[in-house]
Amino acid sequence: MSLIRSSLMKWITGGLLVALLAGGLALALPSQVFAATTPPQKATPEEIAARLEKRYQNEQKAAATQGTRIDRLTGLLQKASTRIDALQAKGLDVAVLRDALKAAQDRVTAAGQYRQAALDILTTHTGFDANGKVTDAALARKTLTAAAAQLKNAHQQLTPTLKDLHQAIRQFVQENRKSNKK
Repeated sequence: MSLIRSSLMKWITGGLLVALLAGGLALALPSQVFAATTPPQKATPEEIAARLEKRYQNEQKAAATQGTRIDRLTGLLQKASTRIDALQAKGLDVAVLRDALKAAQDRVTAAGQYRQAALDILTTHTGFDANGKVTDAALARKTLTAAAAQLKNAHQQLTPTLKDLHQAIRQFVQENRKSNKK
C-alpha cells in the first residue's frame, strides 16, 4: 500500500512541477512579445521629481521610525541593566549578561550614529529646496541614496541586538537552572 502511495505521490509531484513550469513559460512568453512591440516610455522630469519628493518623505519617515526604535531599545537596555544589577546582588554570576548588554548598547550607539548621519544628510537636503521640492534631480538622487545607506547601516546594527541579548538570557537561565539542580 505504501509503495502505491509513494508512486502516486511521485506522479502528482511530477505533474505539479510540469504544470508550474508550463504556466511560468506561458506567462513569460506574452510579456516578452509585448515588451518587444511596445517601446519603454521615459518618465517626464515632473514624474521623476514627484518620485524623488515621495522618496524624500519616505526617508524622513524611516529616520523618525528608526529614532523611536532606538529610543525604545535604549529604555529596554536600561531596564535590563537594572535587572542584571539585581541578579548580581543575589550572588549570581552575570558575566554573560553583562557582555551581551554591553554589545547591545554598543550596537544601539552605532545605530544612533548612523541614523544621525542620515538625518544630517536629509537636513542638508542637497538637490531639494526647504519645502522638499526637487531643485536638481541628480543631486536629490545622490542625497537620497546616501541617506538610505546610512539608515540601512543603522538597521543592520539594530536587527541582531535583541536576538543576541535574548540568546544570552537563555544561556544564563540554562546555566543557573543547572547549578540550582545540583
